[in-house]
Amino acid sequence: MSNQIRVATKSQAILMELELKGQVSDGYWENSSPRDHWKPVCSAEVIVDPDNVGINFGPSRSYNFAAPKLIEYVGDRMQMFVLLSWKYPTLSARCIKYMDSGKWMWEPSLAEWQQTFIKEMKTIGVESYADTQQVINELNYELYPIKALKKDLKALNDTFKIVKF
Repeated sequence: MSNQIRVATKSQAILMELELKGQVSDGYWENSSPRDHWKPVCSAEVIVDPDNVGINFGPSRSYNFAAPKLIEYVGDRMQMFVLLSWKYPTLSARCIKYMDSGKWMWEPSLAEWQQTFIKEMKTIGVESYADTQQVINELNYELYPIKALKKDLKALNDTFKIVKF
């Protein structure tokens, strides 16, 4: 069986997939030990399963996903990812992540994978970089305030304490 992270909500899944895995591998915990601590986390499938929260692998270190510095550095981006996933539930998680990528995503000489995401964005009326910025600027952060983000991050901390083999 592959590594799994079972979380209680879609918001927690979005946070894990779009931000926290990256922070574990090459962000906030990039130079942490042991050297390959990131592998089981980053290779894990994230599943929304509120009745069976936990992980099926033994993490080689602990993580504080609700660390104040992490929230200071990327809290607004995490809020944005969750809000976009609520506003556009048909978009893939990867497409949501690329909405914040910048102008390069819309350059004329795009790789095939970029074209795939742009086609997906066009299904919600996003036709350009300016459109992505408008969508992001119109998000209502009061719908997912920092307090709710912290609650989800603390729940993810708890998820990693429940190891089920």
